[in-house]
Amino acid sequence: MAMAVFRAKIFIKRTSRNNLEAANKDLGWNKYKLRCFNCHEPGHFARECRQPKREREIRFECDCHR
Repeated sequence: MAMAVFRAKIFIKRTSRNNLEAANKDLGWNKYKLRCFNCHEPGHFARECRQPKREREIRFECDCHR
């Protein structure tokens, strides 16, 4: 039981949120500001993207790493 109280105190200290106060607040991400790394559309993460996964482009523009 002491470990649960200890971890709860660390959580409150790191996030500045108390679980009792946050019962009526929305928790989580505010997604309207972010863009998907897959399709670059706003409002969702790449893991939630419905578009096909795009291949990552690997570019070597300088000869200094060869």
